[in-house]
Amino acid sequence: MNFYLKNFLFLISVLFVGSCAIQVAPTGGVKDATPPKAMKFIPENYSANFAQSDIHISFDEYIQVKDINSQLIVSPPLKYQPEIKARSKSLFIRIADTLLKNTTYTFNFGNAISDITEGNIFENFQYVFSTGNQLDSLSASGKVENAFDNKTLGGIDVMLYKSIDDSVPLKQLPNYLARTNAEGRFTINNVSAGDRKSTRLNSSH
Repeated sequence: MNFYLKNFLFLISVLFVGSCAIQVAPTGGVKDATPPKAMKFIPENYSANFAQSDIHISFDEYIQVKDINSQLIVSPPLKYQPEIKARSKSLFIRIADTLLKNTTYTFNFGNAISDITEGNIFENFQYVFSTGNQLDSLSASGKVENAFDNKTLGGIDVMLYKSIDDSVPLKQLPNYLARTNAEGRFTINNVSAGDRKSTRLNSSH
């Protein structure tokens, strides 16, 4: 075999080996479309005789919290906004207020909680507890419309008062609070039993 033929065959073999060594980036697999899932609660969700100021919730993946001040609805409302922090796969809640006795509280996080990788939202996640020995189980729901054109109103705060005094919205915080969705509908859960005649419903922007 002559010198030029040997060099030609050697060059072909080098090119073949080099092409086999080319690295191809992985496709990444199927995109994650599942929101985070709450795995453990301290204290337990829907627990009675709640007397703590700190709450720890663990999830099955890394989470993030966005727009918590506008998304979080606490019912009955608290005087001071609770401190909310997301760290790794955990959510930490610190309550600064003195809680009312024998009262069921609902923390609705709206669309604030999502996973870090794909931003999948855990919609309307709720943490509920009672400072008494049982959870209140009644609910109130409805739809808010503009009285002039009958158009539904989304993002409206709906307040439920136990008093029917006309000036009560100016004097005190509501006993229960919810926010309408895009279709103008709302639901207030964990309402205590009482006299229906002494209940007042208000809404505001």
